[in-house]
Amino acid sequence: MTARVPSADFAARGWFRFPLNRRDLLESIRSGILERLQERVAEIDSLERYHEFVESDEDHFAIQKYVSDWYWDSGLGPELLAHDVDVFRKFMGLDLHIQARPYLRIARPGRTQDNVAVHRDTHYGGSPYEASVHIPFTDTGLDGSLGVISGSHIEPDSAYPYEVTENPGVSRGDAMHQMGFLYAPKRMRDEDIARVTPAGTRLGEALVFSLAIVHGQVVNRSNVTRFSTDIRLINSLAPVDWSRLEERGRYKQLAVSPMTEAARLYEAAEAADVARRDSCTATVHCRTPSRP
Repeated sequence: MTARVPSADFAARGWFRFPLNRRDLLESIRSGILERLQERVAEIDSLERYHEFVESDEDHFAIQKYVSDWYWDSGLGPELLAHDVDVFRKFMGLDLHIQARPYLRIARPGRTQDNVAVHRDTHYGGSPYEASVHIPFTDTGLDGSLGVISGSHIEPDSAYPYEVTENPGVSRGDAMHQMGFLYAPKRMRDEDIARVTPAGTRLGEALVFSLAIVHGQVVNRSNVTRFSTDIRLINSLAPVDWSRLEERGRYKQLAVSPMTEAARLYEAAEAADVARRDSCTATVHCRTPSRP
């Protein structure tokens, strides 16, 4: 299900794949990640073989944070998606916000601790108006691919019960949490986890899915380390609590419609006029600004 324009049945499926427009920029991100890895472990010769050089979890998560800091500062994740804004505008509307600090994931083969496991973001306060764009930086095949339960996004949260657990290696707001790891994981039932089907996203493609869909992977079963990113998008006019979404600069503007741009200019003029009138004293005659 690969297309430049999302399929009309997204409302029923909850996900689609499409080929990225800027493969060259994707390769630049891959090269940048490898350079950062080699600054920490000079022997690493490819992203795919990363797990052969980094065995220790302590070293692994320190390296992941080091590379994540570079990835966030570079702004390359949002830039990559900006070149596919036509896809997202046809899918979500003309006014869009994008996650400013997208997650960089590194999942070594056979290491459950490297994955967030199978989950549903609405269980953690995510909005059904948000979409996540998963972009792999390595090609792992089906055994290492992120999976989904098609259609699960239109079922209530109660359809997927869970058990709240603890992750002793993660605290709210710490480095691990900033990288997208959960401090209180909500473990879903084995029978629901078994229903997850690999989406089969290849290098050069993006997987787009609703935050309400059940998705993830328990463990990377391929023989290749999966490097990937998750970047969230939302319509700028969505009926959500924007004060929560924009805390710590979580979202930034990606695209603005002409209508919204005109409305903002009007609102700015109104605000300036109110401020001008408020500054007038009882002894000062305030004139209405003349038109240009």
